[in-house]
Amino acid sequence: KLSSLKVSTRGGANEFTVVAPRDGVIIEKSVLPGQQVATEQSLVSVADLGALWVLADLFEADAVKIAAGTPARITSPSLPEFSSEASVDCVSSVVDPERHTIGVRIRLPNPGGNIRPNMFAQVRFLSPATPNAVEVAGTALVSDGAKQYVYVEEGTGHFARRDVTAGALRDGRLTITS
Repeated sequence: KLSSLKVSTRGGANEFTVVAPRDGVIIEKSVLPGQQVATEQSLVSVADLGALWVLADLFEADAVKIAAGTPARITSPSLPEFSSEASVDCVSSVVDPERHTIGVRIRLPNPGGNIRPNMFAQVRFLSPATPNAVEVAGTALVSDGAKQYVYVEEGTGHFARRDVTAGALRDGRLTITS
């Protein structure tokens, strides 16, 4: 039985060493020393933390321009010195019906093991600017709660208010969509 399970005895007749089928880090353990276990149970979960998935939920309108291959910058408030660029691996085809969000998965290399599973991360998608689009500084947009607008200089010292519809903020600039 022991040879078929690929375990070796250590110490006494009731103590066995089980070797994991792959290298990694133990992320979950559901067995204690001296505990009797059935072979169907998972004793430990081992994961390779050399690369992680960053999962982001985007509102429907924000996910329109995001596709597999879109570059992204990942940072974490827990690690102020950390910043990494990766690309979108997968965009969900289904909208979450309760939150109206779309899941995005980014594969993030983690060679030093500094990033840990379930850490909070911030993701910025590095989408290119729309050709021939009008952009303004993010601080130029004014909103009264119901409408968005900017002031345009029509002559020296004379400004006119223009109602606008702004798109997403990118590198401190807003694309004016209407």
